[in-house]
Amino acid sequence: MRIIIATDTKDDIRKYSNNINHTLTGKQLDLDEEKFKHFWNSDIVERFYKITGKLIDDFETTIIDDDNDIFNLQKVIEKSTFSLLGSNLKNDLLLLISYARDRKSGIVFFF
Repeated sequence: MRIIIATDTKDDIRKYSNNINHTLTGKQLDLDEEKFKHFWNSDIVERFYKITGKLIDDFETTIIDDDNDIFNLQKVIEKSTFSLLGSNLKNDLLLLISYARDRKSGIVFFF
């Protein structure tokens, strides 16, 4: 299972970066294999990389905590092409982004 977390605070991410045993708090989205495939096969990862130069890696944890990068991720998700089955996933991702933006925190991808 893969997980995406919109953290409660940026400080939470800093603590995690310094100690991987630190437990992140916030809103969590669990991706089963089907949801992960919808995400990975969409154009999100490639478009986000082209805009920011930051790769959402499928083999290691990716932290996005820059306000501009989170805004760009939101725009990429809004414009992404999901199949009808992935439309709920798109909404779930946008809710996570909104949570992170409201708290000025970040998004962590555990892939």
